[in-house]
Amino acid sequence: MEIFNYADQTQLFNRNNCPSIHIVGAGGATNAVIICLATMGVQDIHVYDKDVLEDHNGPGEPMYSDRDIGKPKVEAAANTFAYLRSSSDAHIEKHEVFVDETAEFDGIVISGLDSMRARKKVWTAVKNSPMVPLYVDLRSSGTSLTVLIVDPLDDKAVDIYESTWLYSDEEAVQEVCGARNIPYIAFAAAALAGHIVACYTNDTLRDMYSDGIEETFYFAEQKPFA
Repeated sequence: MEIFNYADQTQLFNRNNCPSIHIVGAGGATNAVIICLATMGVQDIHVYDKDVLEDHNGPGEPMYSDRDIGKPKVEAAANTFAYLRSSSDAHIEKHEVFVDETAEFDGIVISGLDSMRARKKVWTAVKNSPMVPLYVDLRSSGTSLTVLIVDPLDDKAVDIYESTWLYSDEEAVQEVCGARNIPYIAFAAAALAGHIVACYTNDTLRDMYSDGIEETFYFAEQKPFA
């Protein structure tokens, strides 16, 4: 079977320099990230989610079709991934689980979760996994998107993230039903996540995303859409 030739993009993204990518959550902001990374040529992707696709998820999660309703999200994601890229081109590993503090990761971790409680569990697992070079926390709420980048080995970045961004569920924005998911937010998240991964492989991430003052390996961006 023929596979795509990625030579034209090597100056932008060299897939051979990319570690495994672990995506926690297969809905919302992370949904389109899977599409983006798969079509960029990321060769090893792990997806973690225990949820089943429901009919109200589809409008905000562009990776799925109505034929996927009732299926585990990781299964539906793997099916779409296989359609986009052959098994000889890339690999997706599906994990039908909720990630907790005991999870072990060995690559870049990208999360997009519904609650701060779940996010704190993932962060604990990240800190306990010495093979994680980068953590990307995607947060979408209505028509806004926040992207946080943390080097788990950078003490200052860790302190900023934990003291500023790991607040309680009660302090988080609570969206009303019907104002939660829209595809352009997922695609905005995918564009940023894809660029972050590409910058990491090209060793330009600090230049592109450090705060410019402290030179901390940390970045927060909000993109509101009217």
